[in-house]
Amino acid sequence: MKKKWWKSKTLWLNAAVAAGAIVEANFALLQGTFGPKYFVPVVGLVAGANFVLRYLTTQPIVERKEKANG
Repeated sequence: MKKKWWKSKTLWLNAAVAAGAIVEANFALLQGTFGPKYFVPVVGLVAGANFVLRYLTTQPIVERKEKANG
């Protein structure tokens, strides 16, 4: 069964992280406010959340078709 992309928690998390990375690269809000002491653990938590969501995933977003040999 195919799952619609907008129902994927993993994709939503990754989109939020990507948007946050763009904002952080331009404004340095988190690292400038908290410093590396807290910034690095936050990045680790985000990576851990992504790992957990990927581990819990049971349905693909799209089915992959087998390539024909020859």
